Amino acid sequence: MSRKAQWRIFSDRTAVRPQGTATARPQVAPSQDIQERIQRAAAVYEEALRAQRDGDWARYGEAIRRLGEILNPR
Repeated sequence: MSRKAQWRIFSDRTAVRPQGTATARPQVAPSQDIQERIQRAAAVYEEALRAQRDGDWARYGEAIRRLGEILNPR
């Protein structure tokens, strides 16, 4: 996953930025779509961890594949 994609998913866009910089932008809350993707990713990640603890590698692999689709939509 590219750094730009990671930033879009995991950045804190509500953070205060220094005034007068070229990168200063209006502060906005993450979109509903991003919030939903974060929640889905967290749930699938927890599922993968449970499968790993259970030694269910097929279920683990499937969860990791779905996590990849959530984090890197095409």
